[in-house]
Amino acid sequence: MTLLILQAAEEERLREEFEREGRRLPPKVDSQVFDSNVITPGTEFMGVLSIALQYYVHLRLNHDVGWKNIKVFVIPY
Repeated sequence: MTLLILQAAEEERLREEFEREGRRLPPKVDSQVFDSNVITPGTEFMGVLSIALQYYVHLRLNHDVGWKNIKVFVIPY
């Protein structure tokens, strides 16, 4: 499942939850603008890149002798 689908599902779940609680929400705005080349946090591209980098580092740490004593720090944004 792509990151955008997960984000849309989470947004819909939160909207339903907030409406049940009686919270007022601004109307959902659908944008007609989409650029698949956008490289900013939260985009589908960055989600895929993040997963690929995690896989690459995990693979190297477990199977590459040159990475044996390397410590990797993950800093959440």
